[in-house]
Amino acid sequence: MLFVLLTISLGVTHAQEKFEKEYRIKTEEVPVKALKFVTQLGFTKKVKWYREEGLTQTSIEAKSKKNREKYSIEFDELGTIEDIEKKIAWSSIPLSTRNNIRSYFDTAHQKICIQKIQIQYTGVIK
Repeated sequence: MLFVLLTISLGVTHAQEKFEKEYRIKTEEVPVKALKFVTQLGFTKKVKWYREEGLTQTSIEAKSKKNREKYSIEFDELGTIEDIEKKIAWSSIPLSTRNNIRSYFDTAHQKICIQKIQIQYTGVIK
């Protein structure tokens, strides 16, 4: 399944708060299953590992670059993959889709600023 995620700064604040704490961890703290998966991807830059703690869930995240593109791969605590996110440029989205996104936010909000766009790959990998 493929999603395009937009990180947006809205002129209007919402009542929803999200609690997450993210901090670096050593490779030795990473589940073997996650480490094997990321090693097979052949990143050209160093992989940085993080533990992300939320109110109800803890995950392990690998961040790196390949071909000048930023990737974030999230795993559960056992090393099972949850999702992969790849940062993309606004200009890489088809013009008609960009126009639809702009139109939606123009009618739904007074002021927005798109800060980051990602493609998110989710689903079960067998």
